[in-house]
Amino acid sequence: MPKLPPVVWLAIAGFAVLLIALCMVTAAMAFRMARRHWAHWPARRLLGLLLAAALPWLFVWLAPLRITANINGTLPLIGWLLVTLVVFAILILLPLTALMTSVIWWRSRRRPDTGVSPPA
Repeated sequence: MPKLPPVVWLAIAGFAVLLIALCMVTAAMAFRMARRHWAHWPARRLLGLLLAAALPWLFVWLAPLRITANINGTLPLIGWLLVTLVVFAILILLPLTALMTSVIWWRSRRRPDTGVSPPA
């Protein structure tokens, strides 16, 4: 482990908590929108969403990437944190939403409609 000041470790821990919170908010929004929107999608649209979620991982898997960063200051650190948030959204949150959408869609197709609408 590198020797970093405690403030940097607190910032890293806060950033990790932010990423976990983003996953939880994504899951909550997916379940909230499930019955109203995604349960009635045609299979083609769902396959398109799954393909869109898989494409970034194909890029990561097939492209030989080597990223190095030398951060000397607050502004470059903030810039790299924003880049990691965007990458996290594309590589983690989009597939998470696609997976949850497909499970919700599959369950709604297998179960007959009970006529009960979900709470708003």
